[in-house]
Amino acid sequence: MTLKTRPTFTFSNPTEMQSFIKTSFASSAKKPTVYCAQRNQDLSLFDCLLIYPSGVPNNKFSVTFSFDYQGKKGNAIISIDPLEV
Repeated sequence: MTLKTRPTFTFSNPTEMQSFIKTSFASSAKKPTVYCAQRNQDLSLFDCLLIYPSGVPNNKFSVTFSFDYQGKKGNAIISIDPLEV
């Protein structure tokens, strides 16, 4: 998934960037490992990869992405239907 933030952000180190975007899932959903990285060419874009160790669930689910950084906050709820992808 690609997420876009407004405004753009710069980070002092890679660890700070990795902990910038928080994710949450429904309590009953399988929880993947999530990796998000900021694009070098466009600092408003973050590419996020969700890795499910036993495969992506076969039913609809949602992922909440959020940030709270330097006094700026934002969130997005993304609904995913793996059978339509």
